[in-house]
Amino acid sequence: DLIRIIEPYDPLKKKGANWMGCCPFHQEKTPSFSVNPSKGFYKCFGCLEENELIWTDKGLKPIGKVCFCDKVLDLKGDLKAITNIIHKTADVLLGISTALFRYDPLWLTPDHICLFVRQEDAVAGLPYLINTAERLKFRSDSKRARRIKKYQNILKLTEGNADEMKIGDYLAFPVISKSLRKNVSLKADGIINPKKNLINDYRIEELPVNEKTARLYGLWLAEGSVGRGFVRWTFASCESDYAEEVVSILKNEFNLEASIYNHGAHKNICEVNCSKTDLAKQLVYWFGKGAANKKIPAESLYWTTDVQKSFLKGYRDGDANKVGLTHSVSRELSYGLFALAIQ
Repeated sequence: DLIRIIEPYDPLKKKGANWMGCCPFHQEKTPSFSVNPSKGFYKCFGCLEENELIWTDKGLKPIGKVCFCDKVLDLKGDLKAITNIIHKTADVLLGISTALFRYDPLWLTPDHICLFVRQEDAVAGLPYLINTAERLKFRSDSKRARRIKKYQNILKLTEGNADEMKIGDYLAFPVISKSLRKNVSLKADGIINPKKNLINDYRIEELPVNEKTARLYGLWLAEGSVGRGFVRWTFASCESDYAEEVVSILKNEFNLEASIYNHGAHKNICEVNCSKTDLAKQLVYWFGKGAANKKIPAESLYWTTDVQKSFLKGYRDGDANKVGLTHSVSRELSYGLFALAIQ
């Protein structure tokens, strides 16, 4: 009986199916310690700021908008049902800045439980990290030469409060296990109109996932748009090979005809147009509409590595500058692409 064991040390109050109290493992003013006696577990919930994005089965969502119908990623990469949601206020938030990824801080309560690698443990465990007098240096040539199995699980992970982290430590980022990876078609109910197509019986009820189609989706994220009943990819005139590639993939993978249109008034632009309402609705549902609302589906984290690379290369070829850097006004897309690249 968890309640009988815990109550002498931590007074609990019943709240629905759970019992709540202040965490006995660290000091806090607002109760975030939850006990579920019927399932036999307890959990201390440190908080994220309500606008921080977390991965759900529906993609990235602000944690403040997550509900019980959602599933969230656990430490092993499995999607699990939410058992409890706690809203609380905090007098202090910690802003944690990370290199190469976020230009806005990650906002956490000081008691938020984090998994991280201390700098000294990283240097001790990885031969391609060199600690010099000025700073920590990364030797990519050494990493490529020594990427062997004995270094895969050598890192010492630390579990602790956010306020225990120091500048120079590394936040651990989850990677989906190879055993969970499958290239399953993107399919959901209610995306396309269920009425019979009067022009032909051909419907696109799902988006197939393979290296070719993943590249097509990446190019569409970078250069795609939709109109009433059609899908469009817009390229520079010097990227006509990408336009021809899109036409070929649409024909071979979707059995759809598409045309390349060269603007007379805009000689530097060429477009690929494909008239298919089902395809337009599917792309918008899974990848968003408009530059500020583009996104990647949570399912892409579970694709095999070769398919993920094809998807990322498609996006980079369509959107990158001369040195290979891409920029997006969509916060959700930026976070999603980073998570996918980590995989």
